[in-house]
Amino acid sequence: MVTGTQHDRMPIAALGDWVWGAIATGAVVTAGMDGIRADVSARTAWMTLGIGVGVVWIAVLLVSVFAPDFVTGTDPTRLPFGAMLSPIAGLALTRVVCGFVKAAFQQRPMELRGRMQTGVRGGSPDFAPLTANDDAAARLRQLPELRSSGVITEEEFETKKRELLSRM
Repeated sequence: MVTGTQHDRMPIAALGDWVWGAIATGAVVTAGMDGIRADVSARTAWMTLGIGVGVVWIAVLLVSVFAPDFVTGTDPTRLPFGAMLSPIAGLALTRVVCGFVKAAFQQRPMELRGRMQTGVRGGSPDFAPLTANDDAAARLRQLPELRSSGVITEEEFETKKRELLSRM
């Protein structure tokens, strides 16, 4: 912002923009940690997160640099509204992208939990239902992996383990 007869400079946009960028960075880190906890290896979700956030902040940069300043008063005061407001919009759009990707990350554990409850075995692209040969022992071997990946809780693990052991 340039104001006064002396044209004193106050980088008002620079004072606030780093705060919005830091908050957006926190949202991206949180989304990434959710993906790591869910053990997501799908490239599509990770690429969506990276490219989506990158595009949002490149747009913020371009708007900040090229948006015209608002000039007011006889003693011209220049207000860079584009540079002040675009990081706030960037934060909002970053949260939208992160929310979209988090939903994709959370879908995988729900699919695994559904397979566990319906008796469908994972591991291959075409999931086949468990047969009589794949009895409780096969499902019992899957339980520690599901617990360690956070798909099931400790209580669910113990309950399912007791149930499967009673079948053997």
